[in-house]
Amino acid sequence: MKKIYIIGRIVRISFLITSAFLIYAFVDMYIQSDFKFANLMFLFFIAIVIVLGIAYIYSMGLFFDKKNDIVRIVTGFSNDNKRERVLSAIDSIDLELNGNIGMSFIIKYSYNYTEKIEYKFYRISFIEKAQYKRIKKQLTQINQQSPPDCIKSP
Repeated sequence: MKKIYIIGRIVRISFLITSAFLIYAFVDMYIQSDFKFANLMFLFFIAIVIVLGIAYIYSMGLFFDKKNDIVRIVTGFSNDNKRERVLSAIDSIDLELNGNIGMSFIIKYSYNYTEKIEYKFYRISFIEKAQYKRIKKQLTQINQQSPPDCIKSP
């Protein structure tokens, strides 16, 4: 588990370092070009791409709101990709990787119903695999806690 944690951190930290380097390089290019408008627009474009990349990496996953008795499954930016379920009705949540196509959230309810929520990867890369490992580790930690505090283990 320590190896998965370190790989997830390396992915995030390397993206942040690369982003900082790109911002620095384009700010320097903008200054060296005597503040031309075209280079300023290119700098803004790169900054927007970096902000969206950071939001993409950190926005995916399961978010538990114990106060309001809700679990949110977030698989994208739009509202269509955000699903809320009642936490007290859930027996267990599991995650499985579907080859290199995507991952599936399997929710087992206390009234003997099973729901499967699919998330397909836009492109197969190390970021999606790191997200899968991070979410799987989070589910393992939650399932090991006592049932009154979290989801019951299967």
